[in-house]
Amino acid sequence: MIYQGRISEYLMFTRYPPLMDFVTAGYFGVFGASVFSARLVSVTFSLLTLAAVFALASKAYGRKVAFVSCAILATMPGYIFISRVALLDIPITFFFTATLLMFLVWLHSGKNSAIIICGLLLGLATLTKYQAIVAGLVILVALPLLFYRNNYFKAKISRFPLLLASAAVIIVPTLVWIYSSGILWQWLGLMQSSDTLTNVYGARFPLPIFYMLETTMPFDYMHPILLPVFVMGLLGLGFLVWRRKPEDKLLLVWFAVVYVFFTFVGTRSWRYVMPFFPVLAISASNLIIFLYAKFANIWRSAQTPSNKKFVAKLSAGVLICLSGGLLVASVVDAYSWISEDSKYIELPETVNYIAERLGQDDAVMVVCGVNLVNQKGVEFYLKAYESKTNKVLLYPLEPADTYTPNFNVTTLTALCKTNNVKYLILFENRGETYYNSTLTAASIGELIRDSGEFSYETTIGVKPNRFFVFQVNGTANTVG
Repeated sequence: MIYQGRISEYLMFTRYPPLMDFVTAGYFGVFGASVFSARLVSVTFSLLTLAAVFALASKAYGRKVAFVSCAILATMPGYIFISRVALLDIPITFFFTATLLMFLVWLHSGKNSAIIICGLLLGLATLTKYQAIVAGLVILVALPLLFYRNNYFKAKISRFPLLLASAAVIIVPTLVWIYSSGILWQWLGLMQSSDTLTNVYGARFPLPIFYMLETTMPFDYMHPILLPVFVMGLLGLGFLVWRRKPEDKLLLVWFAVVYVFFTFVGTRSWRYVMPFFPVLAISASNLIIFLYAKFANIWRSAQTPSNKKFVAKLSAGVLICLSGGLLVASVVDAYSWISEDSKYIELPETVNYIAERLGQDDAVMVVCGVNLVNQKGVEFYLKAYESKTNKVLLYPLEPADTYTPNFNVTTLTALCKTNNVKYLILFENRGETYYNSTLTAASIGELIRDSGEFSYETTIGVKPNRFFVFQVNGTANTVG
């Protein structure tokens, strides 16, 4: 919508801050409106995140730790997976990391320019996704822990308003613009309704350990962080607790605040806690480099007996092999996950088939939308590739792979007649049952056919990822 200049219409329907939508529109302007362009945004920010992590770890611990930290983060299956998807999670991870990088620069230098840049980045983070304001909470919690026995605490905390003011320079004009558009309360209502929906997915595991399980094994084929890597990260955090350098305390607060904050947010997914992925990578790297240095000091010492030197070298070799093996295992796991997820589905061809048969006032209904096939995806292909502005609806309203679908064919029929729907799109979704339900695309298709209100028209694609197209009985066969 932004790319097409339909700003007012965009503001009516969005429930997220606008920054990344405008960035994506810019990419569309440069590279053309395509899925590739949208995904290129995430690729760009994933590289920027690695640069920010390297800069932060190098500033805090040196280049060796920085290099290993980037290697661990870059090979996390979840990081690789999300880096190729047009979602907000990679950009928010970048702005979160960059904000705390500049906070660390300010701690070391004391320059007002650093805290101003930190505030500006916090503002941009918040305009990426409003939950990013938790980065400010990390800073607020970290300050007293870093300086509670220091005479400079009052001087440091007195600069916090400067951070807030610089963040406000970014956030307030955007809010004023939204308010002047007359849709501020509607926008806030959309956010509230999204967050207050009962998310059955987020109740799968006990709250205290939800993200320990969610980030390592949410499903059989998904491992956002390999369990041994996650354990190494936790051991690294334990090492930071023992060492207690100022930078260690910042990382510990960073991890704890993000973990606790998102644990108590109503909707939960491993993607939401990606801002603590860099912490786990840096803490694991610290532990690896510390242990290697200890082993090296033992075998390099002239006073060390030869048998102890051998044990130290052997231990260092095991550490290197274990660390390298985990990196390779992470890449292999990411490849397996992406291969499972990235099988081509004929959504563009399905939308093209329908677009050629739609009248100007006809609408389209996506039935039981899932992550791969949803209302927004159909809208995108209609507008970007087919130059169509027909209304696209979704029933049920919640994604069927995250919420238990409350499907009623009578309600579906009424919605179709009320909104002048001509075609239904039903995705096979690998033949899997919908979340916490016995329903499948096949059983939903039978209900639709047996209702007598719809006629089966065609199937597009290859099993088990086919698209079933139904036409609403009584709709005209005019071609738009």
